[in-house]
Amino acid sequence: GQCNLPPLVYPQAAAAGGRHTLVLSFDLSRQTSVITCAGDNNWGQCTPPVELQGDSFDIWPSSSMVLSAGMDHSVALSRRNGLARVTCWGRNDEGQCDVPSTMHDAHAIAAGDYHTAALDGWGTNQLRLWGDDSRGQCSAPAGLPSVRQVVCGAAHTVVLTENWPVQVLAWGDNTWGQTDIPLELSQGLRVPRRLAAGGNHTICLMSNGQVVTWGRSDYGLASPPEITVPIVEIAAGGFHSLAAISSCPADIDGNSMVEAGDIANVLNLWGHCPPSSYANGVSACHGDVDANGEVDSADLAILLLNFGPCP
Repeated sequence: GQCNLPPLVYPQAAAAGGRHTLVLSFDLSRQTSVITCAGDNNWGQCTPPVELQGDSFDIWPSSSMVLSAGMDHSVALSRRNGLARVTCWGRNDEGQCDVPSTMHDAHAIAAGDYHTAALDGWGTNQLRLWGDDSRGQCSAPAGLPSVRQVVCGAAHTVVLTENWPVQVLAWGDNTWGQTDIPLELSQGLRVPRRLAAGGNHTICLMSNGQVVTWGRSDYGLASPPEITVPIVEIAAGGFHSLAAISSCPADIDGNSMVEAGDIANVLNLWGHCPPSSYANGVSACHGDVDANGEVDSADLAILLLNFGPCP
């Protein structure tokens, strides 16, 4: 019954767990946000605590920061009287719902199958991990720098660092190579922008709108289809991956603006697009806006004509 949600007029955020679905929506009659759940409730994962009623939710800059769902537990990041708080409910046999009492200003959450993560403290962005650590998924490496984003797979954890060059770091279960970060990411040779973690695979969206995948590769998990326009958002499930593409092809870096960064991408990619630029199913030649096999003055002209916010 995880797909049997009632009609929701103003949905704001959603999260999918092992066998349940969470949706945050705005209730006009009560002028407040409410969490609705559908699916398995054997562990109480579909029964949001009464204490969440009346809390507010910061759905900007990303709605994915306020709800997350593990195999049998649920997590919400809300505000009460201006103070951020993380609330967990559902299965707790591994301590995945034992929120650390030392957290004081959480601003992002993520749930694995049986572990939970949060970023605490604006500016410091300290990583907090709790729950099952049988695969080392809650054992962050020593000296971990400030973290920009954290995502959790079934039993692995992946972060995007705040330092420069930006790095992708991962730990936990590596049965399928899901923590074997590609060299260009671990050494900061390419600029990552966003992460997503599936059950046993990981996806990274790059600053130029390309994606890099690693980990479990059967079921086509590491083989995205040929995509010749920038990808702007990614998501991952247990055995599938998703990508949202730009409706504004001139927006090469996928930030909803055609600006100097896109022109720089065109100049860097100037020339012929070799067939190898489509390796791994993702075009490495996004500067070819008119798809004629060349990054040339025609592509630059398209960018200049469309300069500014995407429609």
